[in-house]
Amino acid sequence: MVRRLLIDVTDTVAVSFTSGIQRVVKELTLRLLEQTNNIVLLSFDEKRKRYNILNPTSFRAKMLGQKSKLQISGTLSINAIGSSDCFLDMDSVWNSYFLRRQHLYPQLKSQGAKIGTLVHDVIPVTHPQYCHQDTVFHFLPYLAAVLQYDDFIIVTTQATKDQIHNLFISCSIEPVPIYVVPLGSNFQPVSKITSHNVGNNVKRFVQSGSYLMMMGTLEPRKNHRFLLDAWDEGLNKTPLNIVIAGRIGWNIEDFVERLKKHSDFDKRIFFVEGPSDSEVGYLYQNAYAVVFPTFEEGFGLPIIEAFHYGRPVFASDIPVCREVGGKYAEYFSLNSPKELVSLVKKYLDSPKNYEKMKQQIQCYHALSWDEVANMLIECLTTEL
Repeated sequence: MVRRLLIDVTDTVAVSFTSGIQRVVKELTLRLLEQTNNIVLLSFDEKRKRYNILNPTSFRAKMLGQKSKLQISGTLSINAIGSSDCFLDMDSVWNSYFLRRQHLYPQLKSQGAKIGTLVHDVIPVTHPQYCHQDTVFHFLPYLAAVLQYDDFIIVTTQATKDQIHNLFISCSIEPVPIYVVPLGSNFQPVSKITSHNVGNNVKRFVQSGSYLMMMGTLEPRKNHRFLLDAWDEGLNKTPLNIVIAGRIGWNIEDFVERLKKHSDFDKRIFFVEGPSDSEVGYLYQNAYAVVFPTFEEGFGLPIIEAFHYGRPVFASDIPVCREVGGKYAEYFSLNSPKELVSLVKKYLDSPKNYEKMKQQIQCYHALSWDEVANMLIECLTTEL
C-alpha cells in the first residue's frame, strides 16, 4: 500500500458492545493492524472539531475486552488529510451528528484524498418501510455522498453490489469499482459448546423438546411475525417447539405483546432476551433447524452461524439469502406462512432427507475473519 490508510473508528470505540457493524469493524481493523504498517486509527473529537489519533495497542486492548483506557498518540485536522491518504469508512457513520459525510467527503476529495467505504447494505433506500424514520433521514444523504465522492466501495454480497450499481445508473453517476468481501466468523468450536455459562431458562427451553430457532434482534425487518403466524397456521401441530432469541429492537412492541400473551408462550414458544455468546452457541447446537424469514438483509449472518453448528436453515426466498445459503439451505416464499409449515413437515416426514441435509452442511466452509481480512487487504492494495 502506497497511501496512508485512515480508518474512522469513532462509533466503534464509543459503544460498550461489539455486535453487528461494530463487530465487523473490530474484527477487520484488528487484522489490518497486524498485517499492514501504514494504518492510522481515528476518533473524532466533536469539541475540538478534529480527529484524535488512537494508540493501536490501547485500541487492540479495548477491542479484546481488556480494562484499559484508550490512549491518544496525536491529533489530525481534517484540513491535513490529503493526496497521500486514503480515508476508509467501515462504521455506521450515517449516525454521526458532528461529522456528516455529505460535508466531509467533498472536503477530503478537494484536498486530494482517496475515499473508500464499506457499505453494509442499502436497506434504508430499498426498503425504508422496515427502518426507523431517523435512520432513513440520515442514511439517504450519507449514501448520496458515497455515490458522488467515493473512489471505491466495498460490500459484503453480490446482491448489495448489484443494488448499488443500479443506484449509480439511476442517478446518472459513473460507477466506481465495487468489491465484494463477505463477512467472516470466529465461532467457538462446536466441540467446546457445553451447558456451562448457560442460564437455567435456556437449559429448560432446550430440554423441553426439539425446536425451531430464530436468532436476531427483534425488529420489523426480521419478520418474527411470520414465524408466529406459521405456528398458528400449522407448526403448532408438529412435535417441534419454537425458540426466539435476541435483543428487543425498535417498533416491535405489538409483536412482543402478542408473543408473551400467546397461549403457548413459555410452554412451547420460548423467548430468550439478549442471550450471551455461550447461550447463542448452545441454542444453535441443539436446534432442529433455524428459521430466517427476513424481508431483506445486507448479509444474513444467522445463516452461516447455523451452518457452523451443522443446523439446517429454512430462509426467505430473497436474493441475499440464496447467495449466502446457496444449495445448503431451503427457501420459502413470504407470501404465505403455510409454505414454511409445509417445508418443515416435509423434513419431519422424511428423517432420511433431514439427515442428508445435515450431512450436506458439513461441506459448507464459512470464511474466517483472517480470510476476510486478506480479501480486504487485496482490495485495498489494488486501490492504494
